[in-house]
Amino acid sequence: QNATSSSTITHLPCFSLVKAKGSHFTSTMAEMISKTPAECHKLIQEGYAYVDVRTPDEFAGAHSPGAVNIPAFALPGLTPLQDEFLAKITATYPDKTQKMILACASGRRSALAVPWLLAAGYPTVVDMAKGWGGWMEAALPVDK
Repeated sequence: QNATSSSTITHLPCFSLVKAKGSHFTSTMAEMISKTPAECHKLIQEGYAYVDVRTPDEFAGAHSPGAVNIPAFALPGLTPLQDEFLAKITATYPDKTQKMILACASGRRSALAVPWLLAAGYPTVVDMAKGWGGWMEAALPVDK
């Protein structure tokens, strides 16, 4: 797979199977954008929504100021909560032009959830590389 990177952005081709109505699946191909926690902090200041896809217990421990908790997976086992996740995203952000950052603990769950939003018609979704751990390492603001 081709991947290009620079100091500020990484574009990775991502392929996603998305459950459509009924039992059929559709596929989409889109570019996933990944940025560092510091870059994401700047984007939040520019109006990007910060969607924390960790579990409610993880979120309650500490999170970014203004973050919205919408879990994408149940733990343990990474059980996808795609239908519930998309329903909550749509209810919270009905305007699909809303720019979003998805983040989790390490970057794995958010990277898996980004294609769901791209396929659902949200064109600007950024994955935060290194997740919450990277946010803490960068000493960015925290709410507890």
